[in-house]
Amino acid sequence: MGMNTLQRSLTFLAVGALLIVGAAAAQTTTNSGNGDYAKTHPRVHEVNKRARTQRARMNHDPNLTTHQRNHLNREENHVKRQERRDKAAHNGHLTKAEQVHLNRDQNHINRQIHRDNVKDAK
Repeated sequence: MGMNTLQRSLTFLAVGALLIVGAAAAQTTTNSGNGDYAKTHPRVHEVNKRARTQRARMNHDPNLTTHQRNHLNREENHVKRQERRDKAAHNGHLTKAEQVHLNRDQNHINRQIHRDNVKDAK
């Protein structure tokens, strides 16, 4: 009779452990870098919105030369690659420090667009 109780206890513990592992695995898949939550995460959303706005500004500005536009697009692509690496490292999210770094890079590109416009206007 003692062995039967021990077997039931071990079975109960094994089933409990499997449930915990299954729940953790399900959570990892639903919060992956390609999930909807990651796309709407406030920091990711803010960085992406700014990048879209800035890219539109670069591509539709008649004062920029083709060379300047290509240079700015390369810089913007560099920022986008960095964002992808940062998100991959944190399950599709950005840390505050990564957001600050990406914003600093975007500020640099923004100032470059402005400088190129002022230089061409003269």
